[in-house]
Amino acid sequence: MLDRSGRLHRLRGETVEGRGHANGIHTKVERQTRFLAVRKIDAITSQATLDAQRIMFAGLPPDAVRSVTLDNGHETHLSYQLDQYAIPVYHAHPYCSWERGTNEHVNGLLRRHLPKGTDLTDISQTDLDDITTEINNHPLKCLDWHTPAEAFHQHLQSTPRVTVALQN
Repeated sequence: MLDRSGRLHRLRGETVEGRGHANGIHTKVERQTRFLAVRKIDAITSQATLDAQRIMFAGLPPDAVRSVTLDNGHETHLSYQLDQYAIPVYHAHPYCSWERGTNEHVNGLLRRHLPKGTDLTDISQTDLDDITTEINNHPLKCLDWHTPAEAFHQHLQSTPRVTVALQN
């Protein structure tokens, strides 16, 4: 489940747009554990998406993420600024949704609660957190009937931490 460096494998990201493409939800899915993280964005802009990503990564250990692969939407062009987290950012090829298949599948699960055309204006981050908790706590056959939340937390628990002794 972990790569040789002890980091989580790649995250996939995308923006799920609301009615009229005015607002949306930025999603991140960890590829192997299927763990979903969501953040509401009030405008589908590069800065709002970058701010959402920064909030999502701030809660993780600094060495937890190996890389992020995003779609090619206009809202992701500032993602190169994630350098402060030392996370390489890649973009999928245009119209190649299969390059982020896990993200597309989990976004489909999110769409069961928020179908296309849903006005996301009145949806709060708390509402999204409740939906995400439900998705992350559903056992999956590909995880040997563990939940994405269990698998993700197991990743974080088993990640070796490097400690360095400083001397004068």
